Amino acid sequence: MNRPYDDLPRQGEHHGPGAAHDSSTTVRAPQPPDLSSDETSPAERIHQLAHDQKQGRYRLRAWAEGEVGPPDEGFEETGRYTAGDELNEALGQLPDQPRFVVLENTQTGDVHLSRDSDLGGDWTGDDRFDQVTLFTDEADAAAYAKARQGAAE
Repeated sequence: MNRPYDDLPRQGEHHGPGAAHDSSTTVRAPQPPDLSSDETSPAERIHQLAHDQKQGRYRLRAWAEGEVGPPDEGFEETGRYTAGDELNEALGQLPDQPRFVVLENTQTGDVHLSRDSDLGGDWTGDDRFDQVTLFTDEADAAAYAKARQGAAE
């Protein structure tokens, strides 16, 4: 009989009854954030939609509640919206044509050119961008993006 006890493995080392080695593992996860708390809920954003008729551009800018400023030079404000259905409905009213968008962070100068014509969902890139300008001509969009990147450097 080479196995006196069936519950002891053939491999490894048996530490005996008084061993100080604890081979069990305890896993503890941190408490999840309380999403109902005011501290963790983001401030309501107001989206300002403006139109530059001369250039044929639209601009959408996200502002923190209470700090909405006037639209940039050449643009005329067409409306203010909160995120969700209200904003999506307003964007749905824009002319249905090819769109080239320049996403910008007005604080850091981060600029990104995209050929995306759908602004539904989270166009801010998880608050990476706070302004988007819509163009119908790709060359105009590229020139604007290049000028904005040059101004930020």
